[in-house]
Amino acid sequence: MPETNIVAESAMISGYVKVGRVDDARKMFDQMLERNVYSWTSLISGYFKAGQVDEGRRLFDQMPEKNVVSWTTVVLGYAHNGLIDQARDIFDQMPERNVVAWTAMIKSYIDNAQINEALNLFHKMPEKNLYSWNIMVSGLSKC
Repeated sequence: MPETNIVAESAMISGYVKVGRVDDARKMFDQMLERNVYSWTSLISGYFKAGQVDEGRRLFDQMPEKNVVSWTTVVLGYAHNGLIDQARDIFDQMPERNVVAWTAMIKSYIDNAQINEALNLFHKMPEKNLYSWNIMVSGLSKC
């Protein structure tokens, strides 16, 4: 049962974030007796979406256990706020990257009009899938 309560609270945090109520998400997070990677990542995402980059990063730094999803969330959060250099710094620090993380960084470059950087990273990407190819081709078509 405790795991079910953690899942429910994490889902509520995510719901608050989706409707832009990051303060309510934080209250729920602070009241949780136990937190999981999903609850941490949801709140971090909320701060970045709200433009509260410093608070999102501070929370990420406090996060006891990170996974590729939480790292990628921060990459996308920085990029969403136009901080592409910080996004790349986080990407470079990632202990593990999957095709989603690589594609997120490439899309971040494209969204910030840095096609050459996107192409260079795409060439370094060890594994590509249909989505990553589509992102790159779409980015190149904007040139």
